[in-house]
Amino acid sequence: MPDTDLQIRDNGYPFSYHVPASGTPLLTEGIALIKGGPHREHAVAFYEFVTSREALVRQANDFHRIPARIDLDPDHLPEWIRNVEVRSMEVDWERLATEGPGWMQYWDEHIKGRGEAYLKERGLTH
Repeated sequence: MPDTDLQIRDNGYPFSYHVPASGTPLLTEGIALIKGGPHREHAVAFYEFVTSREALVRQANDFHRIPARIDLDPDHLPEWIRNVEVRSMEVDWERLATEGPGWMQYWDEHIKGRGEAYLKERGLTH
């Protein structure tokens, strides 16, 4: 979803998205301090900077990153974040582990890099 918003904003692409009421997978990005890692004081300073309210608001506005923190002032977040309700979808991790490689192989062999040709074959272009 954030990438879609970036393409709309930065490139004027004429498409949108719909977040299903039943839920959607939520991808989260993590940051951590490694126990025993070198330069701990620098790592802590970086962690504190990246996860600060100011940095998360900037990431939301400039890079369409949806913050996980719930203590941010909504008035400082972009309108698209304030107006979207995202319900997390339960993931069947066992099925994903079992069938995921086949799904990715199908994507690589039949969809990836085909763009317009893929859409034309399925009558999805106008």
